Amino acid sequence: MKAELSEAFFFIKSNLHAIIRIFAPYLIFTSLLGPFIGNSSSPDTYTIEIVYLVSVGAFYTYLMARFIKFMAFTVSGHPKEQTVSLAEWWRLVALYFVSGIAVMLGAIAFVIPGVYIAAKYGFADFEAILNDKPVFSALSESWEDTKGKAGKLMMLIVLNGAVTLMLNFVIFPFGDLSFPVDMVVEFLYGFISAGIGIFTSVVFFRVYTKERLTVNSPYEENA
Repeated sequence: MKAELSEAFFFIKSNLHAIIRIFAPYLIFTSLLGPFIGNSSSPDTYTIEIVYLVSVGAFYTYLMARFIKFMAFTVSGHPKEQTVSLAEWWRLVALYFVSGIAVMLGAIAFVIPGVYIAAKYGFADFEAILNDKPVFSALSESWEDTKGKAGKLMMLIVLNGAVTLMLNFVIFPFGDLSFPVDMVVEFLYGFISAGIGIFTSVVFFRVYTKERLTVNSPYEENA
């Protein structure tokens, strides 16, 4: 796992500007609207929050589809269309919904089954976007592809969860905050949590592509 973490760090460092261009709109969107909705006194706040969460999820799914294509382009070195079609976006939405329910049910039964399911379905979004696999085919393919790798992926998921939990305690130590402070806090939290999520995705993609790469891997500093 140490090698994958090091290679993922180098990949992000080498492509930092491109990654920021992909995810900057999401950070701006959430840091501006999140505090505004949180401080809203409208009687329809609950409905607004639901619409906001759905919008954020839909937007993030679109950006993840773009990011997956970006990683594939960078790794392969071959030009690849990086726009996301409605069919691809919808497929990824459905995939995240189905896998999310499976992970949640596993976590309710006991935490470890939830982490295991998350690890086993960790390659499904790559299969859905890069190989145009339908939702359940992508999940099935991921389950097979992660044989012998699930333990490594589970360690990463646990690490991700632990860091995110610590982040919540550090950044949100107080209750009510003024709107400007809340906006800054929301931006910092979004920036750091997005960075954690991106790093995790890159490590998963590195494990996914490790046996598929030939030569001149962009993950390696001496490539």
